[in-house]
Amino acid sequence: MAIEVLEADLQATPGEGTIARALNNFHGRIRGGYKRRLLNTAMADKPMREVMSGGADDAQKHSELRLNQTLRQFYETIDTLLEGLGITGERAEQLAKVAGSGARKLAPEEQAALTEYERVGVEVYRALKLMGYTDSDIVG
Repeated sequence: MAIEVLEADLQATPGEGTIARALNNFHGRIRGGYKRRLLNTAMADKPMREVMSGGADDAQKHSELRLNQTLRQFYETIDTLLEGLGITGERAEQLAKVAGSGARKLAPEEQAALTEYERVGVEVYRALKLMGYTDSDIVG
């Protein structure tokens, strides 16, 4: 999905527009997200290429960068990008919680957190794409 479409969608209601769909489960990849529990497994320190179960078809969806990187390295890259945007580990956990809640009715502070998540999510998405990652690497 073109980043311009995502940026234009920032004007939409948070959690309901193209950004929410494009970022898909990205919230699971930031600190506090549900995918981070994989850091406690043996696969966290092996290159993705070694732990993939989908074969060659699945590998084609991913960048060489990600295929040669461990999960720990990938998450460290995301953490570094978030820190560069001023998002602390604690704040990332708060954003992951709100973005992953699926709640339709949010309190004003939760709505503000969801808006913040979408804004920083687009920035991190853009940076990862510029580094050479694919959509499947980022949100798959």
